[in-house]
Amino acid sequence: MPTLRELHAEECEQITDVGIDAMAMLCKSLQYIKVSSCYNVSTQGFASLAQYCPGLLRIQADWTSVDDSTLEALGRRCAELQHLDLTGVTDVTDVGLIALAPGDRYVGEVSPISWQGCPNLRELRLSGNTRITDEGVSHLARHCTNLEMLEIAGSGGDWQGREGITDATLVHLGQCCPRLRILDSARNPGVTDQGLSALMRGCQALEHVLLSYCSITDTGLVNVAQFAGAALEQLCVAECTFVTLDGVKLLRSRRPGIKVVHNALELESQSIDCLWELGE
Repeated sequence: MPTLRELHAEECEQITDVGIDAMAMLCKSLQYIKVSSCYNVSTQGFASLAQYCPGLLRIQADWTSVDDSTLEALGRRCAELQHLDLTGVTDVTDVGLIALAPGDRYVGEVSPISWQGCPNLRELRLSGNTRITDEGVSHLARHCTNLEMLEIAGSGGDWQGREGITDATLVHLGQCCPRLRILDSARNPGVTDQGLSALMRGCQALEHVLLSYCSITDTGLVNVAQFAGAALEQLCVAECTFVTLDGVKLLRSRRPGIKVVHNALELESQSIDCLWELGE
C-alpha cells in the first residue's frame, strides 16, 4: 500500500472521506486518483489527499461535491498537479480557480503572500459549471500558461445574473496559453467572432475547437481561415444561428484541412475522441 501510485473508483457510495483520509496517510506516493461520481467523497477527503499526497499529478473528481476549499488545498500543496477533471461539479467558483493559479495573493489590505498554486496544470475540465466567469478562467489562463486542454462548456451564466464565459476568456487564452491544443467552450452565448479571432491569432497549436451554440457568425469563419494555425484539425460551430452554409463552404475551400462540424446531425454523429486524448 505505501507504494500505491493509482486508485480508480467510480460510483462507489461505500467510499467516504474516512476511507480517503486513511488511504492518503498510508499512500503518500499516490499520483493519480479517480473518484468519479463518488458522492460521499467531499472537501474533507481531498484536503487529506492534498496534505499527505503532494505529488499528485492527476485527479478525476467529476460529479462529486468538492468546492472552492478543495481547490484552495490543492493550490497550497500540490504544485505538480497536471490534470484536473471537475466536470459536473457545481460548487466551484472563481475563488477556487484563482486558488489554483500561482503568484502573489492579496488577503484584505495586507501585503501580498507568495502562493505556489499549480503552475504545471495542463488539462482542466469544468464543463457544466454555471458559477465560473471570465474573471476566474482569465486569471487562471494568465498564470497557468502550460494549459493544453480546457473544457468550459455550458458556463454561460445563471439565473443569479452571472455573465459566465464570454470573449474575454478567449482573448486571455490567446494572449497567455500558446500551447493550448483543445478548447471546448460550447453553449456559451457570450462567445462571439471577436473572441474566436483572438483565440486563433494567439493559440497556433490548437487542434480542436468546440463552439457549438455560441454567437459565432460567418465573419468568425473568415477569421479562422485567415489566422488559424496549421495544426487546426476540427472546428465545431453546430447550431450557431448566424453561421451559414456559405460561410462553412468558404472556410472549407480556403482551409480544406479543417473539418467543420456545422449542424446538429453532424455533431451527434461525431465521436469527439479528441476531448479524451490527453486524459487517457
